Amino acid sequence: MFDKIAVHDFVFHADEVVVVAAISVLYGDPADIVRIPSRDAEAHASYRELGYTLIDIGTGEFDHHGPARDKQYGNGIYYSALGKVLAQAVKDFKLKQEVLDILLFNGLYALQAQDNGQDFDGIESPFGFVHWLNSPDPADNADQMWRFKDAVKMAKRVFEAMVRDAEKAIPDHIECIEAFEAMGEDGIADFPHHMGHSVLECQLWNAEHPDREVKFFTFPNGRGSFMVQGVNKVGSFALNHSLPFKGLRGEELNEAAGIDDGVFVHANGFIGGADSIESCHKLARFAIRCRRWRAPAVSIY
Repeated sequence: MFDKIAVHDFVFHADEVVVVAAISVLYGDPADIVRIPSRDAEAHASYRELGYTLIDIGTGEFDHHGPARDKQYGNGIYYSALGKVLAQAVKDFKLKQEVLDILLFNGLYALQAQDNGQDFDGIESPFGFVHWLNSPDPADNADQMWRFKDAVKMAKRVFEAMVRDAEKAIPDHIECIEAFEAMGEDGIADFPHHMGHSVLECQLWNAEHPDREVKFFTFPNGRGSFMVQGVNKVGSFALNHSLPFKGLRGEELNEAAGIDDGVFVHANGFIGGADSIESCHKLARFAIRCRRWRAPAVSIY
């Protein structure tokens, strides 16, 4: 189906660039990619006859303009061409639905919303760099073609990493849910190891369980001690709760917090560490109990 691909010419956008990158990752590199006029029905028909799959043009199966704008996610975001191709990949068993759900949350909702001219309050697309790669003269087809292929190469690396990360998150998800269910009333969850999607898991849990908010989570750092970290707001680096004693280390931290094995608290309060999980809990409880140490607007950068 995706052995030969036709996309529109002139200025390229993240949608069609990431479509080609995703196809390369999930189905293998296409044998040929061409860029044809977006409003030339005769050209569209000719390329279809030659076995090309039209994407983002031609009001076909993988377009999303005019009457083809017919599919929406549950949050109201319309499918872009990328969304339609990824849905096909799920049907073809090239992509698990659970993985796709994570990809959407991690920026592909935002990409599609932007391409459809919709507002979206969530994690931004990681493909915002694409528009910078266009030629200064988009009408120069030869220049645009190599720039398009270069953009696809960059997007492919990002998409591969996103898929790899999402696949790893699936088994981690079960352990996260177990930690949340075992969490006490203080809102501190203890994870058995570091997980790349720990913050995302906390955000999803908090959205579904507003009465059992995860305020902080701990995890072993692999070097014999423990870390405690706050949860930032969805689509933002602002923290729901930040740790006290910002910027303190070693003895200064121990004296201020009343512990004897503290390592550090980051200057912005988003993460800290101690040799014992008990001390990490104590640092988190200070923030939970004392409103004067809360800083909802703090950024981790």
